[in-house]
Amino acid sequence: MNDLLRNRIERVRATLRADPNGIVIGDLPAGCSAIPAPLQQYQQLAEFLRLTDGARCGGFDFLALEDLDRVQYVTDSLPGGRQRWLAFGQALYVPLLLDRTTQLVHEADQDNPEEVGRCFGTFDDLLERIFGSGYREALRIEDDGWYQLLRFLEMA
Repeated sequence: MNDLLRNRIERVRATLRADPNGIVIGDLPAGCSAIPAPLQQYQQLAEFLRLTDGARCGGFDFLALEDLDRVQYVTDSLPGGRQRWLAFGQALYVPLLLDRTTQLVHEADQDNPEEVGRCFGTFDDLLERIFGSGYREALRIEDDGWYQLLRFLEMA
């Protein structure tokens, strides 16, 4: 994660905490200091978990570290199953998946649970969208509170 992205996340966190209604828009709780060894190989995801664990960013929800194991069933029907895919969150209730081999992020295919949908690039590429001008396109929406916050902070 580059410094610009880290600074954006910290600015959003500070703004959300300062606003009594911030929790409605999103939440960037404290991160985890101890990332389990199997997850450390996914460097960008592990770095994000160290920064914030269980983040809610508008329409994007990231699972807390303690919840990752219980949702891996969503990868069972995909080619390669749990060996290949790691479910780590959702975008408007559509599971987000990390390809353990390529470390690229995909969304699940809503119409076919045996396929993956569009690719967001690396985990940091996804974060760049969520904390920047690509948020609306990534979520396929026109506007929401998170986007308004990004505009207020001149990030979108």
